[in-house]
Amino acid sequence: MNEGIRESLANFISPTVLWLVYLIAFAVFVVVSIALMYHWKNYNVNSAVGKRIVRGYFLVSGIFLFSMLVAAIAYSS
Repeated sequence: MNEGIRESLANFISPTVLWLVYLIAFAVFVVVSIALMYHWKNYNVNSAVGKRIVRGYFLVSGIFLFSMLVAAIAYSS
C-alpha cells in the first residue's frame, strides 16, 4: 500500500519541482528575514520583547524549513 502511494506521488510531482519549491521558500525566508531584522533593529522600542520576537521567529521558521528539507530528502529517495 505504501509503495503504491509513493509511486503515484512520484508520478504526480517531480523531485526537481519539489526542490525548486524548497529553494524558492528558502529565498523568500532570507529576504523576509533581512527586512524584519532591519526593522526590528531600527524601530525596536523594548529590547527584551524584540529579542523574544526574533528568537521566536527564527525558531518557528527554522523548524518549518528543516521539516521541508527532511520531507524533500525523504521524497527524493
